[in-house]
Amino acid sequence: MRVPSRALPRALTVGVTSAALLAFPALEAVGASSTAPTPTGVLAGAEVGTATHTAAASAAAARRGSTSIRFLDFDHTRPWGLYAYIQGQVIGTKSGRRGALKRVHVKIYRKLDSQQRFHLLGSRSTGSRPYPRFTFKTRALGNAVYKAVFKGNSNFQRSGGTSRVLVYRQMNAKLEDGSGSFHGFVRPKWNRRVVYLEKRSCAACNYHRVRSTKSGPHGYFRFVVPAPRSGRWWWRASTPATGRFIWSYSAVFTTQLN
Repeated sequence: MRVPSRALPRALTVGVTSAALLAFPALEAVGASSTAPTPTGVLAGAEVGTATHTAAASAAAARRGSTSIRFLDFDHTRPWGLYAYIQGQVIGTKSGRRGALKRVHVKIYRKLDSQQRFHLLGSRSTGSRPYPRFTFKTRALGNAVYKAVFKGNSNFQRSGGTSRVLVYRQMNAKLEDGSGSFHGFVRPKWNRRVVYLEKRSCAACNYHRVRSTKSGPHGYFRFVVPAPRSGRWWWRASTPATGRFIWSYSAVFTTQLN
């Protein structure tokens, strides 16, 4: 009798890792005319803004600090349909001091691999906490490049940066006890397309493709898998990469005889 074990964690072959960097503390930008105290290591991010201080504002604009977009660690490989969380900081440098800007807005754009240009998704503020950052949530629809743009202000220059998110198809699968029926659904829109059955014969072995089939309506696939005379075998289903998705895999199951 064939007995499937519980599913093991999903295996992925492609991953992108952002720079593993710590968050910068705040760098604020009050105008030269402000009477508010400036904490050590902190500059102003708010725009200078009254008519009585036009000269001071003009001088500040001429000496605007440089900025850059710094993406923080987030999951760069996501399943289709679930949320991707894009987060980062606007790093400013001025008068020899460097830090993350408070209370500035960042616009987030996305360009799917199937598209020719970026599309605006929305904007987020970096907030006023000690380690200001922006976080944007959007559903993962396919492989894409995300762009964050800070438009600049009277004290800091404009800047932008990009980061990539890869997306894999969802493959909901199960292995039936006794019959060895290994089946499931591939999403999205994988009707009458190839699905591979992959096997490894030991925990340290590599997977290799042993069979393929074409999915039916709604992306349904089915294989019948055997069990070894002794020990166990590992099984998973996969679909090839396309212009929209990376190679995608089901959960892993094992078979063994009682």
